[in-house]
Amino acid sequence: MNAAHAHNVPLARIFLSAAGMLVDGLHRGLTARGWDDVRHSWGFVMGRLSAGPTSVNELATFLGVSKQAASKTIEHMEAHGLVHVAPHPDDGRRKMVDMTSEGERFLRDVQEIYSEIEASWAEQMGPGDLELIRSSLVTFLTDLNGGTLPPPAPLK
Repeated sequence: MNAAHAHNVPLARIFLSAAGMLVDGLHRGLTARGWDDVRHSWGFVMGRLSAGPTSVNELATFLGVSKQAASKTIEHMEAHGLVHVAPHPDDGRRKMVDMTSEGERFLRDVQEIYSEIEASWAEQMGPGDLELIRSSLVTFLTDLNGGTLPPPAPLK
């Protein structure tokens, strides 16, 4: 496709295509680093946990899934050593989820892989263009969200 036809391509398609390429590259990189059986939802959970521990109920709401679905995701992540589940300090019927040191290592690997992907994209389009895209989107999204960049969340 040439630049003359690019204005006809819906932004949603462009953003989804770019996000898909980023996520596919991330998963290839994670597999190469020994992280097998990684689920797409893990990134959203880990991103939320990077702000601190949270309850399974809060994660379910954040992910836009049932408490049972969130619990299954958390169980799978706990089996891989990424999270720790403990009783809620104020309500024994609820469970709190926190990131483990292995989860922190996982996040560092994710960040390194994304940096490698971005470096590759900068080689293709030029570092100035990549930074223009980044700064324009950050400014735009921050302005739309009352002065803060909205957290990544699954499509609902």
